[in-house]
Amino acid sequence: DASPEQYQPLASACLANNKINNDADEIKKLRQVNEELKKQLELFTKKSSECHQDRVYRPRTRPYKPLVKYILVNGDKAPEGHVKLLPNGNIAVPQDWLQQTLQMSKPKKGQPSGKQIIKAILNGLFEPHQLCLKGGRAAVMANPLMKPVYQDLAGYTAQVLKSSPTTFTEAFNEKCATARATVQRLQNKLHKI
Repeated sequence: DASPEQYQPLASACLANNKINNDADEIKKLRQVNEELKKQLELFTKKSSECHQDRVYRPRTRPYKPLVKYILVNGDKAPEGHVKLLPNGNIAVPQDWLQQTLQMSKPKKGQPSGKQIIKAILNGLFEPHQLCLKGGRAAVMANPLMKPVYQDLAGYTAQVLKSSPTTFTEAFNEKCATARATVQRLQNKLHKI
């Protein structure tokens, strides 16, 4: 007859073997989860890069708005097919895009019409990650790419849309706040993956 002490090393070896098998199964499951997460991240990255490449801002609740690359003209004449926002302004945008944006921008009840138009123009000129500024006007004025756009849009609001300066400030601040919320929401989604 064999004593229990003789079976002790065999029992320990069996327990170790079972633990190794369980660990191997756990590792296999984790690898599968990791591969699935990699696929989701690749898909998300691909969709994100496609959206960036076709230069279209795709808000969930509104129609798509084509993004446009404005041109700094610094007082010169606007290139053919472009129009300056202000006669003495520094930026020019494609004329067709501006007309389309103005037609698509309908004011909400109780809001000055200039506010919706400014928001629509900002949607077309900048993506959310470019507008998620903290520091308001000071941050914009410190940015050499945004300063002329800000100044021309403020002038456009006053001279062309005949709205008050506070209308522009409110519209710009609301767009920046919305952009910060959008970027934060996307970052939270990425952290969950």
